[in-house]
Amino acid sequence: MLSTVTSSNNQLPNMPDLTPQFALGGVSQYPSSNINNLLNFRDEMEILALNGTPSANLQWQVAYTAHNLRQDFLPDPTGQLIYTGVAARTSNGNQDQTLQAAYG
Repeated sequence: MLSTVTSSNNQLPNMPDLTPQFALGGVSQYPSSNINNLLNFRDEMEILALNGTPSANLQWQVAYTAHNLRQDFLPDPTGQLIYTGVAARTSNGNQDQTLQAAYG
């Protein structure tokens, strides 16, 4: 069996000196260089393979794989509301599985 996991947590680059597009009550100044948006990834994969040779004339193999991907955008709510008007947290994921078999 083989398992792999990759994970990364990334801060998106800031763009200094942007002009605010919206006002947010209680916030007098919020420089665009302070925005802290994150984009996180997770990738998991598992493989299980079995094979055998029960006789000289027969060989077999069965393999199963599972793959999961996930991406999460975590906005800086204050910065996003002031500069874009939207501070939506979003996630996107995908999962697939396969089963293969062969004999001969």
